[in-house]
Amino acid sequence: MVSAHERTGDTDTSGTAAVSGSNPPLYHELPACTVGGATTCDAPAYCPDGSVQMVFWTTDPATGETISDGTYCPTDTTVEDAPAELTPGLVLEAFRRLPLPEARLIIEPPDGRTLVNLPTNFYSPDQTLDRTVTLLGRRVDLRIRVATYHWDFGDGTTRETTSPGAPYPALTLTHTYLRAARYRPRLDATYAADYRVDDGPWQPVDGTVTIAGTPTALRALEATPTLVDYR
Repeated sequence: MVSAHERTGDTDTSGTAAVSGSNPPLYHELPACTVGGATTCDAPAYCPDGSVQMVFWTTDPATGETISDGTYCPTDTTVEDAPAELTPGLVLEAFRRLPLPEARLIIEPPDGRTLVNLPTNFYSPDQTLDRTVTLLGRRVDLRIRVATYHWDFGDGTTRETTSPGAPYPALTLTHTYLRAARYRPRLDATYAADYRVDDGPWQPVDGTVTIAGTPTALRALEATPTLVDYR
């Protein structure tokens, strides 16, 4: 039994993707047997290699009008009925489907505790990712990086930077908590990428992907000064 799955940008059939930067054609695909509206199929159409045949179509995001359509096998090296051109919109759609990691949030002082009125340091280790996908039988290499960091300090204060901050003693990105409480700071990362097709020239992907981070437990404590006799 084959379950139907339609991709419209980075959403399922319940919505339409919000594409950042332009309005390229929306790309959809389904197992060939599900186009009639059924959610599952007991007798899918198969390719010569035994994989399930896929049907695809592209639509105008403004009008919903079909621009092109056809069928293909996932292991095809050439696809007769596929769009003749590997468009930036198809590359963006593939980029948005990649399982990208959360940005790692590091807080100093460590161990989930800081002091009220003490600048608390935040940073994320800088990282780049290399991924390769196959689109319409062609190899597409992606160089992925975090373009924007969205810092939510958990007390209603947020900040957006293009820098990941730095570990102590640099202190390039700090936040001061004004009252003792438990907080849940979080870091969201917006990824951008460059791509090349079959060892061609590198060019920017026409859109971004934002990955929400997991909140981190942090407690701000009040320090009490104490006189100590060192004699």
